Amino acid sequence: MADLDKENTTTTPEEEAVEETAKEKEVTTEQAQETSDSEDNVEKEDVAEQEETGKANNKTILIVEIIIAVLAIGFIIFALVSNNKKNNSVSDNATTSENLINSTTDTGTEPVSIDNSVLYENMPAVPDIAELNIMDEAAAETAVTDGTMIKFTTADGANVYVGNFNDSETFAEAVTPTEEELEETIFQNIISYYGEVAETDHTIVENGDVISANYIGKLDGVAFEGGTAENVSITLGAGGYIPGFEEGFIGMEIGETKDVPITFPEDYENTELAGKDVIFTFTINDITGTMTYPELTDELVQGAFYDGSVTTVEECQEYFRSMMLQDNIWDYLLKNYYVSSVSEDAVATYYNDMMEYYDQMSLQYQMPVTDILAYSGATVDDLKQETIMNAGYTAVQFTICQAIATENNITVSDEDIANLAAEYGYTDAESFLSDNGEQTVREYLIQENVLKYLSSLVAE
Repeated sequence: MADLDKENTTTTPEEEAVEETAKEKEVTTEQAQETSDSEDNVEKEDVAEQEETGKANNKTILIVEIIIAVLAIGFIIFALVSNNKKNNSVSDNATTSENLINSTTDTGTEPVSIDNSVLYENMPAVPDIAELNIMDEAAAETAVTDGTMIKFTTADGANVYVGNFNDSETFAEAVTPTEEELEETIFQNIISYYGEVAETDHTIVENGDVISANYIGKLDGVAFEGGTAENVSITLGAGGYIPGFEEGFIGMEIGETKDVPITFPEDYENTELAGKDVIFTFTINDITGTMTYPELTDELVQGAFYDGSVTTVEECQEYFRSMMLQDNIWDYLLKNYYVSSVSEDAVATYYNDMMEYYDQMSLQYQMPVTDILAYSGATVDDLKQETIMNAGYTAVQFTICQAIATENNITVSDEDIANLAAEYGYTDAESFLSDNGEQTVREYLIQENVLKYLSSLVAE
């Protein structure tokens, strides 16, 4: 699972919409992983999430997992635009507080009335700006003085401090993906899905082996939740665990047990484990085979990008390099920032948009949101608090985007709108704006144009 403040198996239309956000081209149904948080998935950081363990932390399930996936995009409007690509009859208008949605299941049963009106009652207070900032204004001013940050002012008068992208050398070094990172991303998103297990008779574990193992993770001598599993199948080198975990098995013999010290990442989502030194006790039950992978070829690329948008190895590399660059740019901007204020109306809008989204998604499960949340012990109040915070972060992020756009004369042209409409299958821009909402479309394009501008600074 991803970081809740930012951050992917049945696929619903809404989940497909999430995967298509930011105009990212889809990879095949079997191979696709959404690459806009994209590279966040290259190093999956939750030991407890492995399907084989059966011990996964079920703190969030079903709709909650999808909610987090949507919020990982950073900007809620991405999902709204993409969702309308799938079904442009879905209105951008607000759902009423007495929302009763009738739906018929695929089996032809009677329509089921789903009452999610509780979603639209008692919106939480908009978070204080101090809760949404990474740093305070004094620290931001100091960073401007030493040249590591720059300051902008939006048209609405908000002061915005972000990482100094005008220092071209430092900026390019910070955001340009390395060749090793590019290879790893392509491996995770394409090549890894074509792996085949070959029989092996060696008894000492090597990288690439598929093993059956037991493990127990302990913090200060006490086993922690989600850190224990038996007879779990692990493909070493696949990147499914926190850094250092898979490597700890290499060199062990079948039947061997040993303790391996591992440090959880500082940004690990479970704050009780983040940055902590733990001990995992590993036991190798068996080496079931060795995973082999093909080389990246034009044919493999064409099989992965079923829409024909990417057809060669070179195009594939450029596609992922561009995606990674844009992700890194946002990481750079959002690693440290200060925004003096955001529009409370904007926060409320993003919040209500997400409530409508959850409302619509509950139809996929033929259950009210309250019932879906109950499976994990969560409540609608929990959902609302999480959503209002993320709506606040979204407003902050867009305020940063607006400031950069204003300072650098970045605008949205009629041609931009027409091109986006055509990409989403519309023959005229007016229908596209009507179905998706003009403000939504313009915000989406401002974001995209800012990313293009910042990407161009790296290319210079």
